[in-house]
Amino acid sequence: MGLDWPTSLELIQRSVRAAKARGNALVFFRRRYRSTGIEDAKTIDDVIRAYEEQIAAVERPADGSS
Repeated sequence: MGLDWPTSLELIQRSVRAAKARGNALVFFRRRYRSTGIEDAKTIDDVIRAYEEQIAAVERPADGSS
């Protein structure tokens, strides 16, 4: 659908909150590096770092708590 990263992250966080409200229903998502600026990637390490940053953001609680 072409969502940018901030919008995608908000959608993921809202989905996780809704799942928890329903008793920890499972939420699956797929994230593509391409929409985060592949033109800036110079090495495979750049791509790996981008994926790691996205995963960390998704795993972080939406309210900022630990």
